[in-house]
Amino acid sequence: MYSTPEIRSNIVVFASTDGNVYGLDVSTGVQAWRYHTDRPMAASPRISEGLVYIGSSEGKFRALDAASGKLAWEFDGVQGFVETKPLVADGKVIFGAWDNFL
Repeated sequence: MYSTPEIRSNIVVFASTDGNVYGLDVSTGVQAWRYHTDRPMAASPRISEGLVYIGSSEGKFRALDAASGKLAWEFDGVQGFVETKPLVADGKVIFGAWDNFL
């Protein structure tokens, strides 16, 4: 695991090189949800206003519902993999990728 976890509202979220993003209940450690991707994950999540923002190694950037792990939206225009923790500010999500774009 390379991901730095993020905690909000009793859920800790992190990505794993097994290709999953996990949401665990902080109080019990029980898995609340899991979102599967097609490649290993090295990115770190950011949680803001009920959404988990996270990039991937498959050229995608996603927003997941923090409570359920369900996909809210997906951007598939990333040419390299993402390993950074995104910034969420003023209604924008900013992240860098290995394709040399921000």
